[in-house]
Amino acid sequence: MNDAEALEEAKRRWGVEGYIRRRTGPVDHFLVGVRDGVLFWVKGEGATWEEAFALADGNAKKLA
Repeated sequence: MNDAEALEEAKRRWGVEGYIRRRTGPVDHFLVGVRDGVLFWVKGEGATWEEAFALADGNAKKLA
């Protein structure tokens, strides 16, 4: 899943407030959730977009 697909999925799940964020660094970190003004409420995070959405669904264990 690429960034555009992830944003589309977030909006499908949570409406216009659906939002994604990628933290780049030595290892990328992917966050999905909802944006309320300037606040970002994370519903899932992971090493891939798919893992982040799975965590949002409660289908995977959280990262350590």
